[in-house]
Amino acid sequence: MDVNRETTVFSLTVQPKDVAAAVELLSDIVRNPLLNKNQIEAERDEVLRNASENHKDQMNATLEAAHYTVIFSQFLKKN
Repeated sequence: MDVNRETTVFSLTVQPKDVAAAVELLSDIVRNPLLNKNQIEAERDEVLRNASENHKDQMNATLEAAHYTVIFSQFLKKN
């Protein structure tokens, strides 16, 4: 699982024969989370704390902005 301030990504690496089961598992994780309200709030607080730390780190913010600019520029060139 990868979490940042804009997205949460769940991914699995599976054998071709297990793709259907993997899709079902990911679907279940997203549609039927087992987290209670306290766990969700704790995770929310963690994400907000990380976002605050990243905001304070000017170099990280600058590099992140450059990255998004490059990706967006490449996207525009392809279309």
